[in-house]
Amino acid sequence: MLAILTLLLTCAAQTHVHAKHLLLIGETGAGKSTFGNLMLGRNAFKVGHDLESCTTRSRTEIGNLFGGELEVEVTDTGGLGDSEGRDETFVKQVADHVRSRQGFDGILYVHNACVPRITKGAQNSMLEMLHTLADDANRAKLWRHFGIVLTQCAMYYPLYTSQLPQELRKRFEELDFDIPIFWFVQDDSILGTVINAMHSMRGTDLQSRIRSWVRSLPARFRMPSETKREELKRKFEENRAQEKQRMQELENQKQQLESQKQRMQELENRNRQLESQTNRGYGRDGGGYGGGYGGGYGGGGGYYSGGPSRYSASGGCFAKSSLVNVQAKGSIPLDEVKVGDKLQTVGPAGYVEVVAWMHHDLQVIGDAMEIHTPVGTLRLTPDHLVFVESENGDPVAVPARQVTVGRRIIAADGRANVSAVVKTKMRGYMLPLTTSGDLLVDGMLASCYGEVGALSHNIINALMAPVRSPTLPAWLRPQTDEAWSKYATLLKNVVWLLW
Repeated sequence: MLAILTLLLTCAAQTHVHAKHLLLIGETGAGKSTFGNLMLGRNAFKVGHDLESCTTRSRTEIGNLFGGELEVEVTDTGGLGDSEGRDETFVKQVADHVRSRQGFDGILYVHNACVPRITKGAQNSMLEMLHTLADDANRAKLWRHFGIVLTQCAMYYPLYTSQLPQELRKRFEELDFDIPIFWFVQDDSILGTVINAMHSMRGTDLQSRIRSWVRSLPARFRMPSETKREELKRKFEENRAQEKQRMQELENQKQQLESQKQRMQELENRNRQLESQTNRGYGRDGGGYGGGYGGGYGGGGGYYSGGPSRYSASGGCFAKSSLVNVQAKGSIPLDEVKVGDKLQTVGPAGYVEVVAWMHHDLQVIGDAMEIHTPVGTLRLTPDHLVFVESENGDPVAVPARQVTVGRRIIAADGRANVSAVVKTKMRGYMLPLTTSGDLLVDGMLASCYGEVGALSHNIINALMAPVRSPTLPAWLRPQTDEAWSKYATLLKNVVWLLW
């Protein structure tokens, strides 16, 4: 019985029931110990004057606030972002100590007003502590126990709230009351003395304001159990990891956008150069390229004539640098392909024979489209037909100019999402005719034909059947661009009759 009574008396002596418990937190060197001594009116805590923390463990001293009648318990803690690397155990040690004192009445975050930033380590420690002192339901109540003390002030400085942790700033903005800020003015000049005297006369000096704040504090805030605190800590770490991953994803997206922006700028610069070469090398009088994609062949003095081709099965072309897979040769550019080579395509055919060249001009320069996908970049004329996924999921051939970002293009291994479509210029027009009427170019499935009115690829392919047949004698097949032009004119007339 005597032992129990002794224990009760000891506990009562250790924890003053009516005393307000104030917890001091802040970075090493902020002046927590000095401010604690000021409140207690004696040198209760050891004070340091360098970057190493003098306080390694939380320590509580009891006294009268500023020598008055109000009794307080003041707990000095180790430094947030401690220079000696004790942050890992700091939060747990503070939590254990506060729990042993049956909670706290107020938290004072002490900050050196001459330092405009809070270190990253201190921000992390503060966030972890605030998220493990209370659960989501009670965290809003926690802020009503919170105050800020700015120390080492020569004059009144603005609080650098933009440097507080984002979560802390967000909470401050959501509150329906202002977090109290106390200015610990340390100025021995005549002006500083006058300012302190004026505030003391008005009752707005540091001591008066802190006394009023301490008296108005809500009922003591109780700490969660260690099991609950560990659970809150795990939740906090999970949320922080998710936020870190989200920020990394945003950073990756930003880098991708920057890379794409740089790529677009390079393409734009190249377009200007090619356009300048076109104007110089091919003239504006019809003696060279002739002004775009022709309405057929043979009209005007250039390679094509007129506006966009509407009736030209061979009006589309690939770049000479476009890559194709050739049986027994592997991946090679189109300008190295020979008639008789077998090119890879999609479907049971696997590889199909090149029976002729419908276009084969290595010097011509003209408009082109670049279609960017994860499997590669396809460069071809705007009216050339490429295969994309239709709304019902089936392949359908459309002019390259109609392909848009987000469309799924038919590729060697299935489907590829289009990430960018860029208008550009290209030198050299190449268009092989295969026995199947299609081929894989730069990993994507394309037709051997350009746009012909509203006719589908299948109809054009049927009309081209006589000349793409592997059994047709070579001498019956057009051999030059001019001959193909005449065949295209004949095809145009057939289309006029059928359409």
